[in-house]
Amino acid sequence: MLKGKTPSLIGGSLGRPVTTTAGKRSPCSRCDVDILMGEQCYDVPRPAKKFRNTRRFCSACFKAVLGQTRRDLEQLEAPPYTNIEALGVPEELTQPLELGTSQERP
Repeated sequence: MLKGKTPSLIGGSLGRPVTTTAGKRSPCSRCDVDILMGEQCYDVPRPAKKFRNTRRFCSACFKAVLGQTRRDLEQLEAPPYTNIEALGVPEELTQPLELGTSQERP
């Protein structure tokens, strides 16, 4: 069972994720499925934690984390006001004002 929303690697001061091989059986931090000894998994550092300073993800969950990170980056890189109609702003308010002219407000 998945815990919470899919995290993003942009979310804070996380270190660089590392691909590793599980040395012993351990649960995935997101879905609690056991990652068996010898399976490939991904460790994402959590510098603020003292004891367990990484989150371990299975391959499927890490793929979802990367997808969420891509969506977050695309949203940050998108130019502002790309879909002004979806915001419900009337068209007359989206037109640039000409300097030196007065326009009445509704």
